[in-house]
Amino acid sequence: MRTHSSANSVQRCGHRLLWFVAILLGGTLPVAAHVGALPLSSQRTVLPLAVVQQIALASTDVAAELATDTQAGNPLPLRFAVPQRVWLTPTNSGTWEQLPEGRLWRLRVSSKGATDLNFGFTQFWLPEGASLYVMSEGDG
Repeated sequence: MRTHSSANSVQRCGHRLLWFVAILLGGTLPVAAHVGALPLSSQRTVLPLAVVQQIALASTDVAAELATDTQAGNPLPLRFAVPQRVWLTPTNSGTWEQLPEGRLWRLRVSSKGATDLNFGFTQFWLPEGASLYVMSEGDG
């Protein structure tokens, strides 16, 4: 699985931390959205979040960004994002651990001052039977 966050990728997120949870399981289940399905990290004993790698993106100064837009005379609608290009993959980032059901990869992403995060992928692939969860730290 390759995850790449493009120029339209990581946006505003206050002090809230978001983390990726991708459970890579070999099996015959089709890759599909499972509304309400809990990730294995919520069902099993896993490493505490404090030891999961965290990527801290550049801080966002919302007031300065709005002032820049005003000075530039940007028309409505207002810009909703401050893009930050990153190249994050399960090979170069995150924390792996072995569970009885398969391997678990997690990554925490933060951006001080941002109001939320928006993730964009230029390439995305999950093996059959794998799941991807993007959730706030308080959800898991």
